[in-house]
Amino acid sequence: MKTKSFTTTVNQIRQMTTNQPGKQAIVIDDQYTTYREFIQRVDAFSAYLVQECKIEVQDHIVFCMERSIDCIVALTAILNVGCVYIPIDPANSKQRIQHILEDAAPKLVITTTKLVEEVDFSGRNICLFDETELKAYAGVTVQANVEEDFIMYILYTSGTTGVPKGVAVNHKGAENLLSEVKEEWPLDKKVLQFASLGFDASVPEWAGCLASGGTLIMTEQRELTLGNELVKFINKHGINYIKMPAAVLSSLNHEESLPTVETIVTAGDACNQDLVDKWVDGRRFYNCYGPTENSIGSTRAECFKNTPVDIGVPVEDVEAYILDENLDLVADGEVGEIYLGGIQVSYGYINKPGLTAEKFLPNPFKGDGERMYKTGDLGKLLPNGRLDFVGRVDNQIKLNGYRIELDEIDVALKQVDAFSQAAITAIQNEKEQFLLAFYSAEATTTLNWTEIKETLKKLLPAYMIPHKFQQIDEFPLTVNGKIDSKKLKALYQEDTEAEDTQSEGENSLEKELENIWKKVLKVPEVKSTDSFFDLGAGSLDAAIVIAEIEGKYGISPSIADLYEHPEFNAFKKLTERFVQAFA
Repeated sequence: MKTKSFTTTVNQIRQMTTNQPGKQAIVIDDQYTTYREFIQRVDAFSAYLVQECKIEVQDHIVFCMERSIDCIVALTAILNVGCVYIPIDPANSKQRIQHILEDAAPKLVITTTKLVEEVDFSGRNICLFDETELKAYAGVTVQANVEEDFIMYILYTSGTTGVPKGVAVNHKGAENLLSEVKEEWPLDKKVLQFASLGFDASVPEWAGCLASGGTLIMTEQRELTLGNELVKFINKHGINYIKMPAAVLSSLNHEESLPTVETIVTAGDACNQDLVDKWVDGRRFYNCYGPTENSIGSTRAECFKNTPVDIGVPVEDVEAYILDENLDLVADGEVGEIYLGGIQVSYGYINKPGLTAEKFLPNPFKGDGERMYKTGDLGKLLPNGRLDFVGRVDNQIKLNGYRIELDEIDVALKQVDAFSQAAITAIQNEKEQFLLAFYSAEATTTLNWTEIKETLKKLLPAYMIPHKFQQIDEFPLTVNGKIDSKKLKALYQEDTEAEDTQSEGENSLEKELENIWKKVLKVPEVKSTDSFFDLGAGSLDAAIVIAEIEGKYGISPSIADLYEHPEFNAFKKLTERFVQAFA
């Protein structure tokens, strides 16, 4: 691999500040900051971290903030003082948050007054960003000498034992990826910050954009959703670059015009040819692949109309191998496991030396102690030299851009007292992809679905809560006495309850709204007192519900209204007022 000069993201942002101090760096809702103002705030907060919080180079700092200009200031300042940032999504389960705090052992937690009341940070050294007086540090510049081997961030992924594991990514690997995406994509223009800041896909968005001199377009996470609202947001801000899972892109009406979008990137789940054909005209379309353990983006494919979609070729200074169980290269066209080597291989899992040794192996094709990462993904080398993704070796899936260990969900299901036995599987058909939990229960057991979902919410992030539950009498087993996942999946029966209900002739708004909730949330029933989000819904579900109502009646409350009126009865009354007012 060739030697590249190392320059940190923060120093690249400083260069952009010198070149274009008055340009808008970040826009969120009706607020914005220029590059000059942004770097001044970064410097002031950096000084605060060093002088008041006594932060030292490579200290672990947990970052838990809602989307805002301040949250990007805080992230950049953490990197500026040479520390390791560890993102926590405030929406994560209490158990997951506590595990990350214990495992990462941060010297400091940066959060806000609002979140410190919602999230348990007890026993931790806390910095409330919104109460920090930065004016006292105006004009002070504190910047660490960051080396390429320093850890840049630790990101927690799903774990097979039910315990998330933290991946330590260094600056060298992350900066290599950022260098690649900056050269390939128009990040010097208007970039949509779609991914959650607790998700690794966010790094090329915010860091790549600001290091390129672009304008980062943000809004609160709960407002940035699917369908017509997302289309309106993109068009309102004249966004040039969007990156999102294929499942999210497929929710957008391709007949709607996105005149300013020059580049579309999909990653995180399978992209098909039909989706490319719908969106590629008049712009560039890319499909990308890569795990957190290899600094996110590992391969990239530019996609074209009427051309089979694959995962392309490795980015510069990354190697991809298709190997058999003996770590020998398989013949072209044969299926093997994907191993990744090169500059982007991370340090492995913190506090888990055994698992790190199992997944990060000496690279037999290189010397000098280089390693390669065992992805667990199956792939093959195509005749044109490109890579094709085939599936998973183990029990891990990608769903709506999130990497999910199904075993982690199984561990949580075992803690539901109402279930005698339960197991999770992923169902994918032409219409949708979702998580299905099979369960058995004693005949005398009364199932309270609200309590069941509440139990799972405490153990799992929202995107890992099963969308649908199906009762079975007996679980099929293998000869070794384990649950036979293939036979289990074959037991799935499509739920026709929504169609049957509609055929009874009950077309009232209440019944229609109830059917929409049941359909989107995949729950057997909805009570008047049920809360939308207590039923396991997330922001994407909220967008789909609003889109369904608008499609049915031509008018609908907003997504924000659903957040403010989450109880079914309250939201029903609000929807009735909207429909009646515009009938």
